[in-house]
Amino acid sequence: MVNILAAPQGSGKSQKMTELANGAVSMYNGNVVFIKKSHHNTSDFSFDLRVVCMDDYPTVRSEDEMISFILGMSASNHDIEAVFIDGVYKLMKVDIKEIGPFLDRLNRVSRINNIEFYISLSAKPEDMAEYESEEVKILD
Repeated sequence: MVNILAAPQGSGKSQKMTELANGAVSMYNGNVVFIKKSHHNTSDFSFDLRVVCMDDYPTVRSEDEMISFILGMSASNHDIEAVFIDGVYKLMKVDIKEIGPFLDRLNRVSRINNIEFYISLSAKPEDMAEYESEEVKILD
């Protein structure tokens, strides 16, 4: 499943994602990964959470590269149960009109690898409503 936290830029999405991820550490038996842009505020995360800063991987900037990156993490660690991706638009060259195929691909990865995804992006929640389904949930 893919869970989407959509809100305008500057509304506190990153803080909410951090809180969700820190809480998820105790909810899941396996590993929880948090993907973010930079090393800024990494001390806010639980010690049990695996934080990945994409500034350390400058070649990962497209949808294909991000999906491959996630698949590589999953292949090397079969215990990953949840992945948080903060600021999708900051990490990849994709805009709101092109997010549908990315969500479809994340859902396939989710089904095959049994990983729950949480993503945040700068958008109005009502603009994301068209993507809501049994496999995509819009978070409050």
